[in-house]
This record gives sequence, C-alpha cells and structure tokens, in this order.
Amino acid sequence: MSESATTTAVLGYFVEWAASRLGRETVDADAPLTQLGLDSVHAAELMTILEDRYQTEIAAEDIFDGLTLADVARRVNAQQVGAPRG
Repeated sequence: MSESATTTAVLGYFVEWAASRLGRETVDADAPLTQLGLDSVHAAELMTILEDRYQTEIAAEDIFDGLTLADVARRVNAQQVGAPRG
C-alpha cells in the first residue's frame, strides 16, 4: 500500500471513529479535535487505539493543542513508514 493510500485509510478510520463517538454522520478531518467536541474521555480512547492498533504514541497535550484527525493520520503513517520491516 502506498504512503498516500495508508494515510487515507487511517484517516478514514479515525473520521468514522470520531463521527460515531459524537453521533454525527461525518466530521471535518482538518478541524482541531477539541473543536469537534472530543473531550478527555475521547482523547484517552484515541490514545489507546493509536497505541494498540497502530503502535503510535501521541501525547494528550498534542490532542488538546490543536491536533486534527488529518494530523493523527499523518503521524501514524510517518511512524509506520519509519518502522523496521520484518
């Protein structure tokens, strides 16, 4: 899967995740997570998913400091691209 396709797939997953948690059909991937309405409980869930599913760590401070779902997808992709291939 290409770098762009990976980022798109990850972004799609998190857009669906956020929309379901917020009771919406979709959310703006370029809006800060806090502007979308994600709270500390959502942030903890997001961090757990990132660690368990994507082996990616993002600090809670980043989430509350303007991080967007598009940023999350790019970070996941950057860590997966940089990860050793086994």
